[in-house]
Amino acid sequence: MTSPGGLQAAAKGRDARAHFATSERFDPDNFTDADWAALSDTWASLGADAQLAGSAGPDGLIDDDVAYAAPWGFDLAAVTAPVLLVQGGEDRVVPPSHADRLLPRLRRAELWLRPGDGHISVLDACAPAMDWLKTHST
Repeated sequence: MTSPGGLQAAAKGRDARAHFATSERFDPDNFTDADWAALSDTWASLGADAQLAGSAGPDGLIDDDVAYAAPWGFDLAAVTAPVLLVQGGEDRVVPPSHADRLLPRLRRAELWLRPGDGHISVLDACAPAMDWLKTHST
């Protein structure tokens, strides 16, 4: 799972992020009680998939972080499609400030801040988010 230190290393390039991975340890405090409950129920398969991916080594996480920390190659203001940002107010992995930063840069964005949700529990918004996407598709 991405950590602030991991993203700082990723901003310096893949080699720096890979080096950081050698000392990185999973911090269970990154997940809220609501996240752990979701992982033991509705999102148990996601947790199993993440464990399986992690057991294959850190390359996927490293590549994700490097891609996330690098310029995306387009101007967010040029996005014309409707965008729904769904953010857990208690997310300790991707903080609400990330959505706050994206929202004004996307012309047709809407933010659903879910104050009691964390990084995993916010996924319970998937069904209503799909409804939103269906009604806002162009």
